[in-house]
Amino acid sequence: MTRKITIASQKGGVGKTAITINLAYSLRRLGKKVLIVDGDSQGGVATACRLKILNSKGLVQVLRGEENLEGVAVPLDGDDLAAIGTGASTPEDIVYFEEQAAVGRLGALFSGDFDNYDFILYDAPVGIGVVTRGLFAISDSFIQVLNCRAGTVITLSRLLNLYIWIRKNFNPDLKIEGILFNMLNSSSVIESKIVKQLKSRLPARLFFDTAIPFDDAFEVAAIKALPLEKLQAGHRTARDFMALAVEVETRKHQFIGDVMFGDDYDFAPPEEARGEESALAPNRDELKEALSEMCENGGFYGAVVADEMGFPLADYSSPIGVDALATCSSLLGEALVKAGTIIEMSEVNNLVMDINQEDKLVLHRFSLLDENYMLVAICPREVEALGEIGLATARIIKSLS
Repeated sequence: MTRKITIASQKGGVGKTAITINLAYSLRRLGKKVLIVDGDSQGGVATACRLKILNSKGLVQVLRGEENLEGVAVPLDGDDLAAIGTGASTPEDIVYFEEQAAVGRLGALFSGDFDNYDFILYDAPVGIGVVTRGLFAISDSFIQVLNCRAGTVITLSRLLNLYIWIRKNFNPDLKIEGILFNMLNSSSVIESKIVKQLKSRLPARLFFDTAIPFDDAFEVAAIKALPLEKLQAGHRTARDFMALAVEVETRKHQFIGDVMFGDDYDFAPPEEARGEESALAPNRDELKEALSEMCENGGFYGAVVADEMGFPLADYSSPIGVDALATCSSLLGEALVKAGTIIEMSEVNNLVMDINQEDKLVLHRFSLLDENYMLVAICPREVEALGEIGLATARIIKSLS
């Protein structure tokens, strides 16, 4: 049975297309027949594989009834590996492609029998737009590609929210294949810390054991339009892709359940996934109760507690988007660190900032076991905030401990 996997990311520049192509070649080396489908109207796969030189027609022409899928599939390296481009060469083509995806026609193209392929890998465009939603709706699973940059990590929840929405409304069988770290610099203290933070917040099985390292050979491969396995300089990282292909071929589908967004999620994870949630999960209600008590007793509109990367742990009655407020806490936390350095004070933990003529934002930074956390709240300007925040922080630290 053909497995249909979307390679996705909510941020650009994380290397989705490189992952798609090199994973496809590695799966082929495992004896699998693989079809790559370029879902990006900007033509990442088409450029990387020089599809336009071999066949300028693709999905757009199939959608218009001018071609069929078999006619636009380009063999890349023998009969066991092929790719289909978007066929979009003009702005009108791009608009048409996205319009057809929005009404479900892109999915309809791939609803038929593809038993001649073991895998179909869809290279999704950046973000959570109509094409990504359409690919999620027709996929068995997706691979979330991350690089260890603050902007990528902070916005991770957007894609995971989309996953939950797709499951509830269009494709209840969609699974998470896994989260893959790409372009990882293992010698970077910051990147290692980000990996550690993420793995402490989400189920361990959600992450691939394999991580793809940063390698200059990717640039050479892009210039020559070749997979890493065909470059002498790329053999080392090509071995990592073989390890990833083995994982993809053998691992069971993962399921994130309600680890992050469980408050309004109406079905439970499979039995085998229970008990693997983040260590934080059992304390979520305690954290939320602490925030609730703080807001009600102190006159706050709402509050969020987040880790230093801006990853929300719990919230209560936030008047603005939780992700936005958590991201704000991360940015302001960095400002606190810089302020402490400038004024030569090791403990600068509080920031109060007017956000309009009536309201203010209050940030309190605290630490536990060498990890920094942020509590950020919004309240009227006249509220004396720090006392109630201090009480809530003590309760939160106890809960996290």
